[in-house]
Amino acid sequence: ACLGVPAAHADFTFGTRVNPGAVFERSDWVGCLSYDGLEMYLTSYRPGGYGDTDLWVLKRTSPEADWAPAENLGPAINTPYTDVNPSISKDGLTLFFESNRTGGYGSWDIYRTTRTTRSDPWGMAVLVPPQVNRTGASASDGEPWLSPDGLELYFNSYRSGGYGKSDVWVARRATATDTWSAPVNISLPV
Repeated sequence: ACLGVPAAHADFTFGTRVNPGAVFERSDWVGCLSYDGLEMYLTSYRPGGYGDTDLWVLKRTSPEADWAPAENLGPAINTPYTDVNPSISKDGLTLFFESNRTGGYGSWDIYRTTRTTRSDPWGMAVLVPPQVNRTGASASDGEPWLSPDGLELYFNSYRSGGYGKSDVWVARRATATDTWSAPVNISLPV
């Protein structure tokens, strides 16, 4: 037990490990999987990118199929700066990520991109509004994760009101078309 919280034990068993093959490079790190397991979003320094690190996707036709070669998400999302930590919505139509590109509210900000269908390309990335991203030269907000219902956006921030240097915060909304509320610290014991 840590901090007086009892240990949690999952009620499942992992399957046999499977090598995903030669689709990965040393510079890749997995950001997220789509909920159906058919897309894997990576951050990578791979050659052929648009800048420092880019976002890439691996796709497959079924959970049992092999992964196809990585595809760069393109200039609508990637920049000459660092684009990292993707998080995809349950329906696969919205992708959040963080970047230190110019034109944001702080030094690191959360962005999102959307697409109409899973077979469409991602649209131009847009900055998530300032009720989520903090303003100021030293502001750092990132590592977004969207809840399965799309109503909570969890992220890491160095903003004041936390318990340490960086804390987990959550912004909420009543429906997927509403604006985000002011973020709140998820507090102890987390």
